[in-house]
Amino acid sequence: KTRESLFSLLGGYLYNTLAVDLFGGTGILAFESISRGADRAIILEMARPAVSMILANMKMLNLENRVEVHNVDTLRWLRSLDLVLPMWPDLPWVVYCCPPYRMWKTDTQRLCDGLASMMAASPVGSRFVCETELDFDLAAAMPGLDWNIRPYSPANLAIWEKS
Repeated sequence: KTRESLFSLLGGYLYNTLAVDLFGGTGILAFESISRGADRAIILEMARPAVSMILANMKMLNLENRVEVHNVDTLRWLRSLDLVLPMWPDLPWVVYCCPPYRMWKTDTQRLCDGLASMMAASPVGSRFVCETELDFDLAAAMPGLDWNIRPYSPANLAIWEKS
């Protein structure tokens, strides 16, 4: 239900975008983005079993030419963003930041710094989607940004768009 609400908030279709899933898990957000029209998707995931599952699903869905999967620590990867950006297509991004909830409290600064770097580098029209626990105040953690925050128990969905 939360995922359905998320894509409704994004307008349903994601034509002419690059989807970037910072904490891939199953890869479902990237795969769903492709099915809704995103040109390409990039999935970052640290757990090797999850990466194996994502790769198998990617192959089964015949998306090898449209999805990149990287077995990386996202927080470290975010610090070297300037190295990967030249290889990305010149499209607005849809960035999903849905880490394990505890990371919002244990790694708040690194997450927010990484997101801020991506936001600064992102093309106009890019959108950032963060999923947090209901009790985490993303607007306070990243002040000065006009977040659209919606509660979907047990989580909040927060969307920011670069205009």
